[in-house]
Amino acid sequence: MRVGLVGAGGMMQITHLPSLLQIADVELVAIAELDRARAEALAAAYGIPRILDSAEELAAHAELLDCAVVVTLKEHHAAAIIPFLEAGVPVFTEKPLAGSRADAEKIHVASERTGTPVMVGYMRQFDPAVQLAKQLLEKGSIGDVRFAQFRDFGGNWQMGAATLHSLPIAPPPAKLPAAFSASSLSQPESIERALTEWIEVWVHDVNLMRHLLGDPQGVRYASLGPPRLAVLDYGAHETVLEVGRSTYANAPWDQAATIYGTEGRIDLVHAPPLLFRQPSALTLHTPTGSTRLDVPAREAFTEEIRYFLRCVQQGSTPTPDTAEGVADFALCEEIVGAATQPQS
Repeated sequence: MRVGLVGAGGMMQITHLPSLLQIADVELVAIAELDRARAEALAAAYGIPRILDSAEELAAHAELLDCAVVVTLKEHHAAAIIPFLEAGVPVFTEKPLAGSRADAEKIHVASERTGTPVMVGYMRQFDPAVQLAKQLLEKGSIGDVRFAQFRDFGGNWQMGAATLHSLPIAPPPAKLPAAFSASSLSQPESIERALTEWIEVWVHDVNLMRHLLGDPQGVRYASLGPPRLAVLDYGAHETVLEVGRSTYANAPWDQAATIYGTEGRIDLVHAPPLLFRQPSALTLHTPTGSTRLDVPAREAFTEEIRYFLRCVQQGSTPTPDTAEGVADFALCEEIVGAATQPQS
């Protein structure tokens, strides 16, 4: 499988490139990166034979590629992805699908028009515990869902991963905006920053909620925080999203989901995203007792890439796709919009 890489920053180095190197029959044929020195260092370290200056230049050599892996700033996704779609090259890209809904929709339209798939990297869907939790819900193991709570207050997500490789990772991203106060709600900049944070960070939780429970009917309540809260209307039940940032340095990772049913409860406690080969913990509670379920120690980042490559090889369409990425963007916009409306 001939793979072209776009981007040589931190997430490429510490997650996607190591995953690709574990997978049999993967040939890294080229890398496109604006930072030439960083691209040269990465190419030399991993034997990548070609260095190009842009995704567009790499897409012009579509005959060399079976697929492309795009890991750039979200604001650059549309410019990086669409040339590959025009050339008929399937793309895996990091979440979110784009930096704006308009760009996300451009990518979706291009994918639909060309018939070339784009998979969005929501790695939690490939966590073995999440996959088992979805199976339990589909089998009705806890009866009908009556309430669900998704919590994500972040913490130490890297778990030392930045020191695993001899190459320096990219400079850390700009700090997320400071917590909002009630007096900031009237400032357009605060609303824009809130949406950026939902799209960049909490979109993982939005997507996980939709993956496990389906689409909500609407947003009952939302606040800009801190913490950021959203109550989603599922008709027969409500679901609460509670997200925010830890209040002290190096706090332990704090992300979990609890789903209550008429006949039981599911608890998911997520491991830090970069804790190597550590799936989430899954506990099933029923009237007969509580059971911590065994799940295989598989790496979610590696599993999502393996799945994408299998789809490319088989000519099937991978998911999460562009439609899912656009839907997540739309729900994030709806949450922030509800948070800025006067509460009755």
